[in-house]
Amino acid sequence: MQSKFCKKLLAIENQWDNRRYIYWSVFNHETQSSQQFNNKLEAILYKNQLPHATIYFHWYDEVFDRVDTSIEPFDSYPELLRQRAQELRDRYDYIRLWFSGGSDSVTALNAFVNNNIRIDEIVINCWLDFGHSNPSLTANKEITLAAEPYLKSIEHKLDTTKITKIVLTIDDYKMVLAGADKLGEIPYLHAMDRGAHLFGLNCVQYPWEKVLDSTTNENYCDLFGGTKPVIKRKGDNYYFYIVDTSLQDQYLSRRAEDFFVSTQNSALFLKTAHMLKNCVSALKLSDNQIDAFCKQNAYRLIYNKAIGRDTIWHSCALFKNDQNNGYYVKELDFNIQNFKHFRFVENLKHDSNWLSLFKAHTDSFNVMQKEFNFLWNLNSNGIPDANLGYQGHMSKFYALS
Repeated sequence: MQSKFCKKLLAIENQWDNRRYIYWSVFNHETQSSQQFNNKLEAILYKNQLPHATIYFHWYDEVFDRVDTSIEPFDSYPELLRQRAQELRDRYDYIRLWFSGGSDSVTALNAFVNNNIRIDEIVINCWLDFGHSNPSLTANKEITLAAEPYLKSIEHKLDTTKITKIVLTIDDYKMVLAGADKLGEIPYLHAMDRGAHLFGLNCVQYPWEKVLDSTTNENYCDLFGGTKPVIKRKGDNYYFYIVDTSLQDQYLSRRAEDFFVSTQNSALFLKTAHMLKNCVSALKLSDNQIDAFCKQNAYRLIYNKAIGRDTIWHSCALFKNDQNNGYYVKELDFNIQNFKHFRFVENLKHDSNWLSLFKAHTDSFNVMQKEFNFLWNLNSNGIPDANLGYQGHMSKFYALS
């Protein structure tokens, strides 16, 4: 049931295999045997065929099992950022950073720039409505008000870096917004979707295919801003973990590098987890407050500061516009969770060509909700709702104290 794009991701070759570090397993309690899967949906479908089985999400287990995670790394956070940037530079001939102007990708970029470490290419992915006259009403608000101005401010430090800006077209969306008869070709149905993306509506896979197809260097990586830690307190002890719904399809690729998680050295990510633990401990948060602090957008600024992310452009982040109940598009009779996607739909809903594509996509969305009702998070009425994304699976819990 893998989409064409998902198959392409999994087929990409490199000198190390990312799937060794990110995968799912299904444990059959009757046979006491375990089956491994590189794709979340396939793991879920297999598990549903068994009378008694459990799904486990594996996220860099081999990396963190090698160290005592309760000990905070000695090196300073800026030094660990430098080490990670240098590790990537030493490992790859060509480094391509996917840059949104958000705190994660800005921090990753600054790790190179502040330490005079070359980065070969920066890619900015723009939605179809990039030319909207009011930047605060475009789906590309973060690009317009954060990413491009920031790159302009440091362009004297990027004189050897190629800047690639990709603006999607109607033809790109024709490849994604398929009707219900092409469910098997819809990216994001088959991997790790959080619901807000509306299963491929952001069309991010096609910009990636464009640069993949044009890549001539054999030893390269696609670098992403990276994963954030989530922590939990049990009694007097703190633990960190990851939920699979927090990741993107691109992390399945062997070419992908998460800036904050190295397969060679766990120190940088572990440092951020300890910084987060130190922050919530100093704030004397309750267990429920800790969960909210790590997961709710209302705390995103202080959370990002706690884990050392650069928040200089935080005021441009789109999540501050999000509403708990999402946005209703009257003309399409469709509810959209995320402000960015709402602006995208609002700005294009009067284009007849695009409107027909989106209506086909809503047909797909409705079919997915019915045919895969066991996948979705529940809404306030206790009903599976595909608009809220897949149910998540947690990784191992690692001790921070």
